[in-house]
Amino acid sequence: MVWPQHELLTQLRGIGIAPQGVRHVVISHAHLDHTGNLRHFRNAKVWMQQSEYDFAFTGPLHPAVVRGDLNDPDLDWSLIDGDHEIMPGLVLMSTAGHTPGHQSALISLPQTGRALIVGDVGDWMANFEHEILPGEASDDVAALESIRKINRIRRDQDALMFVCHDPDLIQKQKLAPDFYT
Repeated sequence: MVWPQHELLTQLRGIGIAPQGVRHVVISHAHLDHTGNLRHFRNAKVWMQQSEYDFAFTGPLHPAVVRGDLNDPDLDWSLIDGDHEIMPGLVLMSTAGHTPGHQSALISLPQTGRALIVGDVGDWMANFEHEILPGEASDDVAALESIRKINRIRRDQDALMFVCHDPDLIQKQKLAPDFYT
């Protein structure tokens, strides 16, 4: 079932932002549930790990990757290798394991403080609480190390964490027009 209030374009409208006004898009990994809206952001720089881009475009096609979402010639790719501060207060971090080039974001917000957007490093909070592998991993050793990396950052920086697929956590997060500052 699709919940309209959770859809990206609905969320953007709720805070008064048109897709053409977005200047940067961060892709955690190339699975279709994280890339399906790229076509709306042709004016944005798209940030991805080089190893994830290679995973998406070379070799056998993974069933969760839709190359049609990614190969739009109008997309402006900015490929990085490893941890990288793309602007003050926004650090992209290599968190490989779920996919070869998965990345997470550490954001510094003036009132909320640090926030971690972890994509699919772990599917649910239980992956982090018990340090267990996500439902799918391309590399189990790297996946577990990425979970531990996120846990260290979360603990050391007292960061709020957003896990993309935890059904309980999503019910507690703010949705537009409400937001984190």
